[in-house]
Amino acid sequence: MALKIIKGDIHWLIFYFFVSLSWLFILLTRKNYSETQLLESLYGAEFWIELCGKANGFEDIFSLFMMWVLMSGAMMMPTLVPTLRTYQDLIYSGAGTPIGFLLIIFGFLIVWVGYSVLIAILQAVLLEQRFINSNGQLTSSVVSTFLLLSAGFYQFSKLKNSCASKCRAPLAFFMEFWAPGQVQCFKMGLRLGLSCLGCCWVLMLLAFVGGTMSLAFMGLATVIMILEKLPKLGDYISKPLGYVLIATAGLNLLI
Repeated sequence: MALKIIKGDIHWLIFYFFVSLSWLFILLTRKNYSETQLLESLYGAEFWIELCGKANGFEDIFSLFMMWVLMSGAMMMPTLVPTLRTYQDLIYSGAGTPIGFLLIIFGFLIVWVGYSVLIAILQAVLLEQRFINSNGQLTSSVVSTFLLLSAGFYQFSKLKNSCASKCRAPLAFFMEFWAPGQVQCFKMGLRLGLSCLGCCWVLMLLAFVGGTMSLAFMGLATVIMILEKLPKLGDYISKPLGYVLIATAGLNLLI
């Protein structure tokens, strides 16, 4: 009986396993030298020490890339839950399948892995030019203010609203793009990833303001992005968040 229940929800267990694993790795890479040795058997202690240590630029590009992949998995996968719950209803109705569920997640993550490549390169460039410090935080208050201001105004843009609306109405999304077959599930995952990217890419850039090594920023940003994508509550989050970011930009300039 227990095995039957587990088998029926194996796709959910896989999903939460990878979310938990991403957060676990992030927590461990923020620890001291002795604790990173716990991961030695997975890749090698030196890799994890570099990942949690202070990056210097393109010489640490792979570590930067892996850091952003982990951040994307930890922060963005939880925002997919409302959509996955809708697809779960389609599984109950016989239209969806557990494999399709996992292919949607895979397509979604492919988009964020691509984003991780680009933003890791950006961070390496900023490090080389000394625009950010080794903790991944912008050294110029003017640039930080500009980024906060840009993120605030982006909250009111048509692109933001269009992408957010697709995230908040998963049933409408599936009705628009539904087609049988595993390839189509993967394509829907890619579409969801692109919508999510259009919704959240600027908020993720704010890691350069809060610090890419900051757990406080990651936790706060994750909660905000989850709330922003909720079907009913999301509309009441985006615009007030825009005002908050603009106000924060003003305060940051004054300080």
